Amino acid sequence: MRKPARFLIAFTFLFLLFGASSAQAKGVPLFYSSGTEKIVKGAEFPDTDDFRTQSGEYIDAGYKFKQVQLFWIPLWNYGGEWCGYIGKDDAFIEIPKPALDSMATVAKVTLPAAPSLGIWNSYSGKAIIGLLLLGILAIVLMPAGKDD
Repeated sequence: MRKPARFLIAFTFLFLLFGASSAQAKGVPLFYSSGTEKIVKGAEFPDTDDFRTQSGEYIDAGYKFKQVQLFWIPLWNYGGEWCGYIGKDDAFIEIPKPALDSMATVAKVTLPAAPSLGIWNSYSGKAIIGLLLLGILAIVLMPAGKDD
């Protein structure tokens, strides 16, 4: 591959990577997001009246965290805290950790120190992005062949 073509591939990738945040601020959906909030169920409480909201939804122990994504693939997670999970991945109830610990004691459930975020959120995104970057680096550093 000729040097200009390799340069163009690298430039395009870097433009998409770093130019996306300013376009996203203007309301254009692009490939990079920071601070996307995710919620996962950390532990299940029994479906009894003790663990039901006034609107009739059952509460479980949940964990909400923020995520940095590139091309909709999670790169890393941060800002995690416990909350009340109500069966939806986009809604939660603010419940302090000591109150959740009390609820877990009543439910005879042990809350883990750190809940599992799943393979996709924890590892797969990093592996995919790493392989993609290695592939681009290999293309850019590949010795140029003879031009005809």
